[in-house]
Order: sequence, then C-alpha cells, then structure tokens
Amino acid sequence: MIAVHPDYRGKGVFELLMKNFEEESKKRGAAKITLSVKASNGRAVAAYRKTGWEIASQTKKDIDMFKVIG
Repeated sequence: MIAVHPDYRGKGVFELLMKNFEEESKKRGAAKITLSVKASNGRAVAAYRKTGWEIASQTKKDIDMFKVIG
C-alpha cells in the first residue's frame, strides 16, 4: 500500500515516491508496472493518471492500472 500522510499531500511527495518506484523497477529489469486501486478512491486515480498511469481494466470495486517504463 502506498499512502501520503494528509499533512504532506499537495507537496510533491506522491510524485517523488512514484518516480523512485519507477526508477527502482527499471533497475530491477521491469518493463511494465501494475497496480490496483479502489474505484472509489478518485483522488488516487487522478494522481496516478497525472503521473502517466493508464487504466487496464475496471470493476465496480477496483481499477487495475499500468505504466510502461522500459
């Protein structure tokens, strides 16, 4: 689970976390990364989309997303 404490939201912490996650994934040989987020968490979905993630599939409960990194 990835979360940013409310006191630090809107300060670039999420973008930094995702950038580091992507860099580490590339170092380990990943060409594509995936995640699942609750469909009701619109804030998270918007944040992921802002950083280049795409929706792969969606149900009433969950959204599966991906990002090609390599």
